[in-house]
Amino acid sequence: MDDMDNFDISVFETTIDNNLATIVSIIEQTPDEKFNEEKTLFGRMTDTRTGHMLTAVYNWHVAYKTQIFLQLKSA
Repeated sequence: MDDMDNFDISVFETTIDNNLATIVSIIEQTPDEKFNEEKTLFGRMTDTRTGHMLTAVYNWHVAYKTQIFLQLKSA
């Protein structure tokens, strides 16, 4: 069964709000001195923790935008 068949528009806003609250919680729990630490992800992507967090949040939003587009396209 395709995930699009299980999509429920009535809970979409709540899901987005819950995911955003989780992201905010993770950021708030991170001590300030940790934000400038350099981290390497997957053995090739070196950036500060802040850079990685911003990239993750950006990618999360792009994924949801793509999901909405695919839902509208299939409708």
